[in-house]
Amino acid sequence: MRTALALAALAASAAALAGEPELATEEERTLYALGVAAAAGFEVFRLSPTQFEVVKRGLGDALGGRPLLVDAAAYADKVKALASAREVETARARASIESAVADSYARREGAVRTPSGVVYISVREGSGPSPGPDDLVRIVYEGRLADDSVFDASSNRLGPVVVPLERSIRCWREGIGRMKVGGRARLVCPASTAYGDRGLPGVVPGGATLIFDVELVSIPGNLQTESPAAAARPGEAAPPPASR
Repeated sequence: MRTALALAALAASAAALAGEPELATEEERTLYALGVAAAAGFEVFRLSPTQFEVVKRGLGDALGGRPLLVDAAAYADKVKALASAREVETARARASIESAVADSYARREGAVRTPSGVVYISVREGSGPSPGPDDLVRIVYEGRLADDSVFDASSNRLGPVVVPLERSIRCWREGIGRMKVGGRARLVCPASTAYGDRGLPGVVPGGATLIFDVELVSIPGNLQTESPAAAARPGEAAPPPASR
């Protein structure tokens, strides 16, 4: 049923693109909205006009009750593989474009670029100790995409959060590891040091460069001495580990 609805919606959308008359009734507008919503399921495939014509042919045959040229079930795995491949292509294209964002930050006065590509900019030097890789860190942070839209912040979690540094994304391990308690810094994280080609579905696109403003409030403990419950679970208080 879900597949049939998606195909019907794609057909409606295709008809609109082909120059059909303007929508005259509320039902037509509703059906068109269905097509727009269903199109999101095909976005990952990044279909060329020629490829879209092939999809429309399958759509027409399926809805028209005509003999099908292939067994769709037998091609299910190939459809998934194509989606994955196109997703990676899109992520890598985004990463290539957004590398200019990291480059622009790296040119700023006082910026330090690590071998992994992380850009570290000290906003305020702290006067306390720096955390070690096994430490828990209490931080205040805001995370933004390259277009400056906020995707996560400690303010969403009602205050500073405690994070096990070694379980954080590489960008945080490198950047926060340079900080001293009381300090503030901006971390510019290429996708390879954050969420990679996969991103965080619904939150961070694949291949995205991320910008974090971080304040290191304190170092409340160490993973070797504190119980696991003392640290926020990855994904609740901080970004989960990136692919390595």
